[in-house]
Amino acid sequence: MTTIDELSNELLINILEHLADHIPRPIGDLVALSSTSRRFRIAAEPFLYHTYEGHRYTLGNPNQHLFAETLVEQPTLSKHVRKLDLTLQHVTEDRSMTAARAVATTKLQTLSKS
Repeated sequence: MTTIDELSNELLINILEHLADHIPRPIGDLVALSSTSRRFRIAAEPFLYHTYEGHRYTLGNPNQHLFAETLVEQPTLSKHVRKLDLTLQHVTEDRSMTAARAVATTKLQTLSKS
């Protein structure tokens, strides 16, 4: 019997595509899978960073800042971002605003290269 570790990269990516296309908000499942091994993390990253819809989160939720800071700290992840919807609110920390600006700049640069 074949285990998931023995699947080809192509088949693994097909499974992730199916998960991303057919399960609403599969982020938790993708995060869990990406936590299991380096191979799965690399395969899941394009799906984890493809779309960020910040308006889905309540005010005060740190996810927007964490997403922005992750892209600032690891700019290679920005190549996976295809849809970015941030709801910026009054920010008291200069670092958060800097991160948000950096994400917006990175997104614009990514779009201009596409």
